Amino acid sequence: MTEMQDVRFEVLGVERVAGAGKLKALAVVLVEVEGVQITLQGVQVVQGADGLCCRAPTFRHPRDGRWLPAVALPPVLADAIAAEVLEIAQG
Repeated sequence: MTEMQDVRFEVLGVERVAGAGKLKALAVVLVEVEGVQITLQGVQVVQGADGLCCRAPTFRHPRDGRWLPAVALPPVLADAIAAEVLEIAQG
């Protein structure tokens, strides 16, 4: 049996970024899981081939320099957050 958890999120802010290439905005999102709050800072709004898209915050690997996601969310939650962030960024 799979246990269900209550998860809520709120976009606390979206700041537009100018002069940063494909990066168009950064967002701060509060995620709450069963009463535990986690703040995601640096959620990216970037210009993709098909328009704006949303990406998780990233960090640079210290040995090889690759940019990697700083957080991995379940797809259904990541998609819901992305939709809300993009709606605010485009509004």
